[in-house]
Amino acid sequence: MSEDKTNATWPLPKFYFEVKLESGIEAKFQEVAGLDLASEGGLQSVNVSLKKGIFTKTDNYFKWYDSIKMNAMNKCTVLIRLLDESGKPAMSWKLHNAWPTRILSPDFKEEGDEVAIELLEMAYEGMETDGSGAN
Repeated sequence: MSEDKTNATWPLPKFYFEVKLESGIEAKFQEVAGLDLASEGGLQSVNVSLKKGIFTKTDNYFKWYDSIKMNAMNKCTVLIRLLDESGKPAMSWKLHNAWPTRILSPDFKEEGDEVAIELLEMAYEGMETDGSGAN
């Protein structure tokens, strides 16, 4: 009988991605997809999908959400950081002139000072990457 020799050198963090919007909104997400660029017929961005997230500053979040519902929200800069096992940024992406295109939350469950959502999808007009995460 073979023994499982798998040895994790660090506990897996619950959230790998830290997200900050210039409007003071902060969140952590488990998954990020769409940080790609397509060059067919000119450089085009793909919408970014942020999945399984927790927003921490709920007052700012709800003001932002209300502005989206009223169609009065401004485009903003969004900083996405991939965190390493110690919680330090390993890589970062800065989205310029970003705006939400879809928010999915089955119940907008609020617990304490946090709001959980299933999906936040954002479009953007430009992106910078930083392999050091220092952005």
